[in-house]
Amino acid sequence: TAAKIFADPDRFSSATLEISDEELTDGQLADALSSGTGRPVRALHLSPARAMELGLSSRIVTQHQWLGDIGYPARAAAARLYGLAPLPIAEWAHRNAARIAIGNLSSSVL
Repeated sequence: TAAKIFADPDRFSSATLEISDEELTDGQLADALSSGTGRPVRALHLSPARAMELGLSSRIVTQHQWLGDIGYPARAAAARLYGLAPLPIAEWAHRNAARIAIGNLSSSVL
């Protein structure tokens, strides 16, 4: 995206672009990660307390609470008007599969 903007500054001089990833539900994100890495991924919805009990840092828990309560307004639609689109998460996961840690939680988590 940045390279395209620098290559054509006049086209983008008054543009407001929100850089975002694909707009996926939790389930769709899990499916994309599964597809990209070739490993099973599923979305879990846990209470903040349970997430921290399982080792998720309070910073990440707070971030997810904020995202759930307030949300992140960036949408890729404006960028698409300029021919820019986010890299599909499944493709990103495929490119980075060796570096993506996918943990296993026992059924006792649920």
